[in-house]
Amino acid sequence: MRGFLYGCVMPSRMPARLPHPSGPRILAQVEYRHAGDATRRTAALLLARKFRNCAALLKRALPYHRRYPARARVLAASIASLERAARPAVSAPPQRLASAFLAEARATRAYWRGVRALLACHDPRWARRYPRASDPLNILLNTGYTFLARWLHEEIVRAGLLPEIGLLHATRRGKDPLVYDLMELFRQPVVDAVVVPLCTKKKRVLEQVRECDMRRAVAAFHAQWEKPFWY
Repeated sequence: MRGFLYGCVMPSRMPARLPHPSGPRILAQVEYRHAGDATRRTAALLLARKFRNCAALLKRALPYHRRYPARARVLAASIASLERAARPAVSAPPQRLASAFLAEARATRAYWRGVRALLACHDPRWARRYPRASDPLNILLNTGYTFLARWLHEEIVRAGLLPEIGLLHATRRGKDPLVYDLMELFRQPVVDAVVVPLCTKKKRVLEQVRECDMRRAVAAFHAQWEKPFWY
């Protein structure tokens, strides 16, 4: 999936030292950050793809839960909300990024409602928590997102760009905006696609993350990251 930045899938062996950022690319990056309509359009498309990735993951799970009508209704409603949120972002850029953030907040709530429905037989009161998580699903999600942020940071620098210059996110507490902008594209296909089935397809409740569970999840994160991703 890291081939997203290059148009191809990169080899798994990486050089130990990352190249210095490219001056012309940084200048172009700064100019694009302040390009007005173009910036908002790109930011809206990033969010639209995130919404569609969320909907796609829930759609894959829906057929297995149709025998539970209440659960299936929640999943179907979440999918519909996510697809509605994606359509305006594709058709026209928002006048202000604030409206895009409001749409993201609503769509994100719809997505996690769908995930909670998948967990209905294990933990109906589950909620997304970051950073102080104690339940297995949140622990594994947070671990996967940490790996994803590190991989994207490496690829951004390798592409000659500055992680500190983003489109959606602001710099805060040492977090690089461009890393978190691009994470919106890859959370579901790289991390959630591994963790959600791991915690919802088991007949027994996953009460704690054992060492073997963490090893299995980390190996799966690496495998997902290496897969081609047609975008």
